[in-house]
Amino acid sequence: EIDLQFFPEGGSLISTLKNNVAFKAIDKQGLPIAIKGRLIDQSGATLASTESYYKGMGQFKLSPAPDQEYFFQIDEPEGIDSIYKLPTAYNSGTIISVDSVDVSDVLSVLFQSTSDLQGQKATFQLKKNDQVIGEFGFGLKQQQIVQLPLEKLSIGVYTLKVVNEALTHQSERLFFVKPREQLNISIQTNKAAYKAREKVEGQLSVKDSKGNPIAGDFSIAAIYKTRSLIPNSEQPNLMAQILLKSDLRGHIPTPNFYFSQDEKAIQALNLVLLLDLADFASFSTGFCKSFLLAFTMIYACVMTQKIQFFLNFIANKIPIKF
Repeated sequence: EIDLQFFPEGGSLISTLKNNVAFKAIDKQGLPIAIKGRLIDQSGATLASTESYYKGMGQFKLSPAPDQEYFFQIDEPEGIDSIYKLPTAYNSGTIISVDSVDVSDVLSVLFQSTSDLQGQKATFQLKKNDQVIGEFGFGLKQQQIVQLPLEKLSIGVYTLKVVNEALTHQSERLFFVKPREQLNISIQTNKAAYKAREKVEGQLSVKDSKGNPIAGDFSIAAIYKTRSLIPNSEQPNLMAQILLKSDLRGHIPTPNFYFSQDEKAIQALNLVLLLDLADFASFSTGFCKSFLLAFTMIYACVMTQKIQFFLNFIANKIPIKF
C-alpha cells in the first residue's frame, strides 16, 4: 500500500495552463518509497510516464482540459493496483512558477493566467519569515516573466506570491537562496585536550573566500567525537535546521543532503519546496481560500534586513524598484 500525494506548483491545478505537478510517495510506515508510473486521462489513455527523483519525490507536466479528470497509475513497485486521482483542476486561476532553480544571480519567475483574469490588476510579493520585503502591482497577461536578482538576498527560504485585485485568486511558490560562497572557519583553543568540566578558551576565526574577516553572530555546538563518526542522516545539522527545517512544515527526509555537493541536491531541494505548499483554491465566493500553517512556527533563527533592488519586468520592459 502506497500513499501518493500531489502538489501543483503555485498551489492549484488550473485548466488550459501548463502545470508542473510534484508528487510524494510513502509506504504504510510513512517512509519514502521510489516509484515509476503513468499519467492517464479519464478514458484510460497514457499521457506521460514518470518516476520519483529522490526519496519518493518527483514531478511531471500537465495541461488539463476543462472539466476533465486525470489519474496516476503506479507500475513499480509491482502489485500496486490502486489508481490515484489528481486534484480537480479549476477553470479560472493564475499560476506562479520558477523556471530555473540552479542559478547564482537571477531567478526566472513565470506567471500564467486564464483568459477571464487577463487584464485584471494583481500584486506580486516577495516575502521572508512572513514579512513582505518587496512588492509591485501589474496587469495579468497570459504569460509574463520576471527576472528576480538574488545577489542582495540573504540565505534561506523565500515566498513568491501573486494575488489579483479582487482577492479571488492567488498563487504561491517557495524558493531557496543558497550560499554563494563558503566561509573559512577555524577555532584555536588554548589546550589540545581537556578534563571533564574544565573551562575551554578559544579564538574563532571567520573569513570569506578572499581571506577577509567576517563579522557576525555564530553558533557553536559541542558533540561526542564517536557520535560524529556515524552521523544520523535524518538529524538536521545547524545549517539545515536554521535555514531550512525551521521554515518548513512536516517531515523533511535527509535534511542535510540538500546542502551537500551531490548532483541531485539542488533539484531535490526544489521538490521539497514544492511539496511544502498546500492547495490554494480559487472559487466564486470572492474570498481567497488558502490552507496555511495551522500552528505557530517557532523559528530557530529570525533574520531581517532592509533590501533594495530592481526587478526587470520583462513583459513590459519596465525596470521596477522596491
